[in-house]
Amino acid sequence: MPSKGAAVAASAPKLAEFTGVPRFEMSRERDASGRTAAITVRVTDSAGRPLPTADVRILRQFTDGAVRETQLEATTPAGSYRGSLPNSGPNTDGLVMRVLLGARRFEVPLAE
Repeated sequence: MPSKGAAVAASAPKLAEFTGVPRFEMSRERDASGRTAAITVRVTDSAGRPLPTADVRILRQFTDGAVRETQLEATTPAGSYRGSLPNSGPNTDGLVMRVLLGARRFEVPLAE
């Protein structure tokens, strides 16, 4: 009978191995007023292979130092992630996309 630790390790998603810097392709969906309502990010390695185990988040920074974070959900095709942007306000100080791939972290500033 396998131990509980072995069962947990077997069910954890395997992290995609890659070298170099991943590629991020982003598309935005706008609402009727022209504001970005949702964002989709596709994460691939330098050869264009999808990286379906990425953790993709959008962080809205505020002038008082606070951060509102939204995790994007995996969607199709593989390596794609989608979610809404955190609401803006008068005291916001920008957006950042953070992508975690195993122990590696990448951050990309985003325009509003």
